[in-house]
Amino acid sequence: MNGARRYVGTIGREGAGPGEYRSAWLAARGDTLAVQDPTAAPAVTFSIATGTPMVHRQTVPRFYSRIEIDRAGRIIAPMLLPPDSTVGPFQSYLRFSLDGTTLDTARLPERPKANRRWIVREGKDVKFEMQVPLQPRDRHAADPLGGFVTGWSGEYLLRFTRNGPDTTLLFGRPMPAGTVTAEEKARIVEQRITDSKEHTPEAVLRASLLASAIPDQRPAYEQLTVDPIGRTWVRLASGDTTQVRFDLFDHDGRWLDQIAVPQAGWNREWWQPVSFASDRVAVLLEGKDGRPAVLIYRIQRRN
Repeated sequence: MNGARRYVGTIGREGAGPGEYRSAWLAARGDTLAVQDPTAAPAVTFSIATGTPMVHRQTVPRFYSRIEIDRAGRIIAPMLLPPDSTVGPFQSYLRFSLDGTTLDTARLPERPKANRRWIVREGKDVKFEMQVPLQPRDRHAADPLGGFVTGWSGEYLLRFTRNGPDTTLLFGRPMPAGTVTAEEKARIVEQRITDSKEHTPEAVLRASLLASAIPDQRPAYEQLTVDPIGRTWVRLASGDTTQVRFDLFDHDGRWLDQIAVPQAGWNREWWQPVSFASDRVAVLLEGKDGRPAVLIYRIQRRN
């Protein structure tokens, strides 16, 4: 973006009271900003032009999951609902209007989760548990044009759905040959030990975090994102530590291209914040001074 940048104003502040937030997730469309705080469970919409709160809508959010606003003006919020033995595992999304009126709840069917875990014990006491990495999981993304893209990363087959049970389109690519080598497993274990040894003796961690628990086959992908014009960005799972790769699909399921971005200019973990616009991508990184920095890429189609 060209031109000078200037401070416009502030909405809210840190805290647990009205107009205060601990961990805010944001979605914007036009002049409307939606805010959801998983720690307190309100969803609030603002007019960006005035900064005036428009509605508070009590929700039961799913932690670390982004919210969206679709083309019809519906806020789409991932929810935690009680299990239902009659339908099996699912992820639910509450869709409500900007005035706070509940419109419907979409339930996206899931497979039973692969839940292989490292259990860290010191003597007879369990210190903590940690999910073994590289297990396939269900991935979902709200489509700003309406509906959802969903899939299970143990295969490369994605589907469009309007409300969860129905399927309007299937698309994908051949499953990548993603063998996890012994060297990569060892690197993963070493990184987990480095991250945890400040509070747990290294010998205890080495006895518990066994490389043999890591799958031999990596998932096809790590993340699904649908941008405002309906393209699906599939962040591929890879052992390459120098690049992040995406498959890009059009809204009709056609594969368009594969994009590679240097790892140094992108989030290392799939769950860290990235915001896609129609012609730009904003990535939140840590700057050289240790403070948050936003890196913006321009999306240009190849001729």
